[in-house]
Amino acid sequence: MTLPIAMFVAAGFEHRVANTLLLPYALLLTWWVPAFVAGVADHVPHLDALTWWNFLVGILPFASLGSVVGGGVFVGMAYWVIYKCLPR
Repeated sequence: MTLPIAMFVAAGFEHRVANTLLLPYALLLTWWVPAFVAGVADHVPHLDALTWWNFLVGILPFASLGSVVGGGVFVGMAYWVIYKCLPR
């Protein structure tokens, strides 16, 4: 499951499941392998903004809200329209 989620994130999309899988992995990688982080720091923009605080307060609530709105409102609305259009 990591490859499809990584491709989803690499395409630039935000989703709660993708964020809760890959961002903690990246944050833990900065602690466990600081030599790797130092090696890619020139190629990754805004790497210094990758912190637990930014993840828990700045990214996760908004991705969760987007999932709730997208799943609850838009999918629910689509089912409601389909239900109303079906002949009885």
